[in-house]
Formats: sequence, structure tokens, C-alpha cells
Amino acid sequence: MPRDEEAHHERHGLQAIRSYTQALRSLEYQGLGLIASEQSGIPEEAEAAGPAGNMQCQWADGVRSGHLESYVNAHAFRSLHRAADLLERLDAREEAAAARAQAARLHTNFVPTFYDAGSQQIMQWVARDGRRFGFHSHMHLGAAVALGLVPEELAKELLRDYLGRLAARGFTRFEWGLPIFLDPIPAVCHNNWSGKGIEEDGSDQVGIYQNGSIHTHQTWYFLQALYRSGLRPEANRLFLQMTSLVRRGQLCGGLHSGVDWRHPVDGRPTGYEGLLAEQFHFLLVAITGYLGCELTIDGLALNGPKTGRIRQLQPNFARWAARDTDPAK
Repeated sequence: MPRDEEAHHERHGLQAIRSYTQALRSLEYQGLGLIASEQSGIPEEAEAAGPAGNMQCQWADGVRSGHLESYVNAHAFRSLHRAADLLERLDAREEAAAARAQAARLHTNFVPTFYDAGSQQIMQWVARDGRRFGFHSHMHLGAAVALGLVPEELAKELLRDYLGRLAARGFTRFEWGLPIFLDPIPAVCHNNWSGKGIEEDGSDQVGIYQNGSIHTHQTWYFLQALYRSGLRPEANRLFLQMTSLVRRGQLCGGLHSGVDWRHPVDGRPTGYEGLLAEQFHFLLVAITGYLGCELTIDGLALNGPKTGRIRQLQPNFARWAARDTDPAK
């Protein structure tokens, strides 16, 4: 590539990264590093709006959420570090330092904001009025741990507690994935589509779409969290249980088959799509967790056990990072 064209791309790349980090900075809440949504996270406000009253700022769009959201903030933490890496490469060191400083503030305030000792979970969101909402979500717990925001001992405690809750309810259908939430979604906290209950506690619609049905979407975070926390036997066992339908080509259905979600009692489809790339994302943990590989700005880094198998793999990759790096950074 000619030098002037390369410089042109570099300038545009720098501007894009600057815009991104400035956006994260503009969303910072009260100097805590945490980013806040414009949505209030107060579910009653959406409920009062009637059929048009939908409110969400997270992946699980069936559930109302807003203000400070833990899954979103976990990804913001990683994004700030990744942006800082690129800014340093582009010689924007002051801006890189500002991004890392915000990430450090976010890290400091994440657990005090989102960890609830009483229910032993990472809460999903904190509303503008200070109330905290959580329904034992594997992806909110998983993202917080996998992306480096929960101390190791607390992470192990929370991960084991989650697995214990699954065992206590007799859950065995791991080939379908994991229940998106272990607790019913109250009607006031559920957006106005499939899965919203008539009963206030949402229990009459458990197993319908995002109100507690089983899926594989976003389960990579929980599996990766197990590996990151050193719970390799638990991670290996769960991963093998979750891949049986993949090996038989039966994980998904055709378009509009609804097989992207399953009812926890009888396994009937309770989704509306059927075939989503996200259903297969969890398979990546074979590389990032089991083998412990992470793609970094310097190439492929090894964070897992340094075994003979890994040494055999190394020559097959074009760029292998000179040093191990933390996948959360």
C-alpha cells in the first residue's frame, strides 16, 4: 500500500477510535467509570406507557432494563482497554491513558455496584431510582467474570452457586444450553411481547422465549468464566454436555422454526426465529477456554495451560504474541 494511502487510512482509523472513546467518556456516570444508558431502568415507567412501553439496553431485549447495566458495562471495560491499545499504536498516548483511567474507575466500582451478596448474583441493572434488578442470569455473571471484573475467589463462589442452583432444580437438558434466567421475569419488568405473563410474578409464562427458556446464545461468557476462574473440570463437563446436538446437527431448526429457544419442561420450541449464528458462538470456548488462546493486537496469545498440545499448535499460526496477555484487556 502506498505510504500516502496508508497515512489516510491511519488518520481515519484514529478518528473513528477517538469518536468511540469520546462516546464512552460522555456516557460515564458521576465519575465512576461506569457508563449509563439514557433509559431510566425504572420498569414502571415503561409499563405506564402501555403497549408502546418497551425499554431495554441489553442483549436480552425481552426484559426491561436501563441506566447502569452490568453486561453492557463489562463490555465497555474491555472496549476501553482495546481502544487504548490501538490509540497507543497510533501515538495518541494521552487519549489512551484517559481510556485506561476510565477502565480503572469502572473496574473499581463494578462489584460494589452490581454484586448482591443476599442473592449471590451479579445484578442485571441498577435503575435511576437506585433499585437493583436481577433474575440469576448466566450471561451477566459470565460476562462480568470472563471480562475480568470479578475477583477470582468471588468469581468461583458465584459460578459454583449458579451451578448449584441448576442442580437443585434438577436441570439436565444441557444439550439445549442454559436457562436464560433462573427466576421468572415479573410482568412489570418484561417488555410487551412473547413471554410476558398475566400474573404479576411472571410465573405463568416461564419457559416462553426469554422468560426462562433454554438457549445457547451468550453462553460462551459463562463457559469462559469457568475456564478463567480455574474451574476447568466444571467447564469441560458442561461444554461436552452442551455440544451433543451440535455433533448431530440438531442444535438449530430452519428459519422461523422457533428452535432457537426451548421450553425447560418439554423442550418444545418457544422462540420465533430458529436459526441464528449466535447459537453456535459458545463453540469458540474450545479455543479461548479449553486451549486458552486469545487474539490480541500482537497476535495470538496463550492464557491457558502450556501443554504439549499447545506447543504443537503454535507453528500453525502466522502471528503468536511474544507474551501472554489478559483477555479482558
